[in-house]
Amino acid sequence: SSVCGSASTNPLTYPNRKEVNCTDITTLILELPHREVGGKLTPWNEVEEIGRLCNDHGIHYHCDGARIFEASVGYGHEAVKQTAQPFATIYVSFYKGLGAVSGAMLLGDAKFCSEARIWLRRMGGNLYSVLPYAISSWDGFRKNCLATCEGSDESNKNLVYDNGIFENRRKKLARVLELLCADSKITSIVKFDPVVPETNIVHGYLEMPYEDCIAIVEKVEKKTGIRVLSRVRTCGSGAFDKIWSSSDSGGDTSNQEFSRFEWTMGELNSLIEDDLFVLGWKQFAELAEDLVSI
Repeated sequence: SSVCGSASTNPLTYPNRKEVNCTDITTLILELPHREVGGKLTPWNEVEEIGRLCNDHGIHYHCDGARIFEASVGYGHEAVKQTAQPFATIYVSFYKGLGAVSGAMLLGDAKFCSEARIWLRRMGGNLYSVLPYAISSWDGFRKNCLATCEGSDESNKNLVYDNGIFENRRKKLARVLELLCADSKITSIVKFDPVVPETNIVHGYLEMPYEDCIAIVEKVEKKTGIRVLSRVRTCGSGAFDKIWSSSDSGGDTSNQEFSRFEWTMGELNSLIEDDLFVLGWKQFAELAEDLVSI
């Protein structure tokens, strides 16, 4: 097997992969994690191999690292710089995992950043002042990524990078999903992808139309004070069938309507007790069962 004409000891094999001429490629962008498939991560050995191939063929390797702090934890890296190492440039969001008002950073070498500043102005991205965003971004980084080094006192604080908050969010989501998936009534109406989250994001698929899903969500909230879902969208049978087997869904799904949602474990919902998630989803499953039986 070969990729871009270069022998590969660990071939990157994907369905529908097309052979391309590397001279036609100037830039390769890799999103970490992949939001549209439930926060999954490209295997790290493949991230590194793609980097070597890009380097061999003079291709610019860019990381869409809006959630790079979450990705770093998913890979088991102790520091973000390990996750950043294979890439020439990286985009990092400040408002997502860090919870800042807004803002982002583009990182690269001095030559790249100098040219990027010119294009920032050309595209109308230069604000009159970025001070409010800078303050908010630094505050978010300090709260979520820094910890006081052991042994330092109030007069001489030494701050060190600590990924504990992002690791706790990933573990919290994994723990809650394990509890939900242990309940047969809940798993009869929802399937999660991936079942074991790789980051703090997961996607869910429901065998019911969007309107029914929203109606049940509102009933559960009215009854228990728990809102189990947000960001609900309609879902075609193609995406649905990839998650649910025909035996799960009861046969042909081509004419049915489905729903999907994205679930992110963040700063606020990570404070909710695990049993409240289970309670909310049990109520959702019961109401969904009642709706089907009508």
